[in-house]
Amino acid sequence: MTDDTKQQLRYDWVQTWADRPDDYIVRNPYPPQSQLRVYRDVGPEGERRWWWGANATIRIASGYADGQLEAQLLAEQHLHEYIKQAG
Repeated sequence: MTDDTKQQLRYDWVQTWADRPDDYIVRNPYPPQSQLRVYRDVGPEGERRWWWGANATIRIASGYADGQLEAQLLAEQHLHEYIKQAG
């Protein structure tokens, strides 16, 4: 991921586990106990895709995206929409 790409993201994503290179997480952004995660997955037709999820004390949203950056942006977007609605 380039520096320009990282500038689009609001949080610093880190690798979840050393032995899983296509798995990233953000822990404890605001609100506390929230988590964002993306990882590379295989779809029902064998296609490679990225799963993304945004959680607080509840599951906010999750889904699939074609690329890593798109998945990260979607997770961040859904967290921020949740924060706005929670007010």
